[in-house]
Parts: sequence; C-alpha cells; structure tokens
Amino acid sequence: MLLRLIGVLGVFLAPGSLIGFSAEPLFPILATTVTVEKPTTLSELLKRVENQSGLKVEVGTLDADAVVPAAGKKPFWELLESVAATTNTHLAINGASKSIAFAAGRSATAASLEGPFRISNKSITAKIDGVTGQSGYVVALDVHWEPRFPVFRMDAQPRITSAKDDLGNALRVRETSVKTAITGYSHTAEVRVEGLTRKAGAVAALAGEFTVTASPKMLAFAFDDLSTLPVTKQLDGVKATITKVLKREEVWEIQLTVEYPNPPPAFESFESWTNHNTFQLVPPNKRAGVVIVNSDITSNDRVITAAYRFSQKAVDLANRKGWSIVCESPAPLVEFSLPFRLKDLKLP
Repeated sequence: MLLRLIGVLGVFLAPGSLIGFSAEPLFPILATTVTVEKPTTLSELLKRVENQSGLKVEVGTLDADAVVPAAGKKPFWELLESVAATTNTHLAINGASKSIAFAAGRSATAASLEGPFRISNKSITAKIDGVTGQSGYVVALDVHWEPRFPVFRMDAQPRITSAKDDLGNALRVRETSVKTAITGYSHTAEVRVEGLTRKAGAVAALAGEFTVTASPKMLAFAFDDLSTLPVTKQLDGVKATITKVLKREEVWEIQLTVEYPNPPPAFESFESWTNHNTFQLVPPNKRAGVVIVNSDITSNDRVITAAYRFSQKAVDLANRKGWSIVCESPAPLVEFSLPFRLKDLKLP
C-alpha cells in the first residue's frame, strides 16, 4: 500500500531540554511508546523498555542502580533522550549492529525526533574546493530509526526548506535528488552549506525532509504442515504460499510466492525491497534450522517469487512430515516524507 504524506511537520525544542520532537507525529509507522509510572533504577527502566518495545538498550557508562524519575507514557526516542538529559550523557547508536547505549557527555545539539525516527547532527566540517577555491561547510546528519522495522531507501541528501546562520542570514545549500539503498538501521547524509561568513558562529536553524520507503514491520509466516502442497498463510492482507518441494540433483528446492494486495512504490532495476526477507527450514527435532545452500528471489509488480535450496546430505524431504518453515517478508510498503529541524549547530 502506497501512502505518501506531504508537508513538513512542526518541530519544537522544549525549553531547557536537549529534546526536539514533533507535537503530533503523522507517520504511517508509529513510534513505540513506553510507560514508566514510578521512579525506578536505570536497569529496571531499560528492562521495561525492552519488554514493551522489544528493543534492547545498554546501560553503557551509566550506573545501573541509578534512580530515574517517573516518565509516564513516552515515545521510545523521547524517553531515552530524557534519561540522557538528566544523566549528562548522550545516546551512542550503531545502526549496523542495532546497539543503543548511553555514553558520557551531553550532546552538543538537540536531535530532531520524528515518530520512530531520530535525526541528529553528526559533524560539521570546513572544506575548500581544490578546483574553484571556494570554501564551505559540510553538515553530516545521522538518521536512526527504531531497529524493529526495515527501511529500504532514502534520499541520499535531504531537501532543505530553511537554513540560516546565527546572524539571521539565509544560507545556500547544494542539493541533489538521488536516492540511496539502505542497509542496517541508519543513514548518514551530507549537506553542503554555503554563504557562511567568518562572523557567523553557528548554523542557527537547518530544516528539511527526506523521502523514505519503508515497511512498518516484518511479517513472520509459519508453516507447520508441509504434507500437502500448495499451502498458504495470510497476514495483514499478504499471502505467502509454499508451492512446491522439488528434488534437483544434489539439492532440495522449496518454492515460495508472496502476494501483496497492491504494488509497492516503483523501484529502479538496481534497487530491492526483498533484502530483509528470511527463510528457515526447521527439522522434525526442532533443532537449529538447516543452512540454505543458495536462493533466488525476484519481485514482479506485487508478487515475490523465491526458491531456496538445501543440501540433500543435510535434508531429506522425501517424507515431509514433521518439517516446518518460518519465512519473513515485509508488510505492505509505505512511502512518506520525514521532516526534521535542527538548531544551533556550532561551526568549527
């Protein structure tokens, strides 16, 4: 299902706080909310975060027994930022490993919190063009999201809607319209800012938006009986079907189709929205799944067709009784605008 949200949401910076967030997030993917009704230790709070969100956050440099105040019901990132603000720490996030931890020292600037997304200033670097001799600054932005849903692509560089220095002067930004494929759960984008003079001490405001293509979640289809084929399971309007089990030379091949109610947003030939798909063949003894030898996955309009192959030495599917399959495929994709607004980015 294609859902496009147009327009930039209002973002504000709470007085005396390092938390910037939208008053009314309108994303098709909602933020996880966590409820902390009474003061508790940091370790207990993070256990509650994991239990309610499924996301693990490490104590990092903080004292696990430190008492944190009641927070009520808050979105995931807002809760973590509030803990960081009260403990003089900042969030250290690794999008590749999905790790989130608290590290010593407060962030120099507030992150922009937008639904399940967090946009922050990674760095500002002064650069001189070796050919033209023109100088400028490159602002690197880190985009993170709750590592529970896949993002497939995003603008390589955001569209900037407003940029001013601390003297009130409007700044120029070089823009491109290229999209980039996403791996992991983070994206770093660079914005080249021009028009800053020696008198300027900061980029006072930088606002813009990314176009994001993502899925709200991965759907897990469980096939417990392979004795009669084809067999179909349906979740959130998506149908997954095990169509055939074939014996080919030295491998067993299992064929699968996943059918969506509507076509996804248009992808270029070099782009993919199936890179998060998984397939696990579980033997009758329910021990670890069998290793896949190789696989082919293609997508055409609204249907994914896949073939997974397993060594005959490891698998005997002549009698399929007791064997089961668990496969994951994304829920219907959504495409939307992700706005951000950052303030007071100090220049080097």
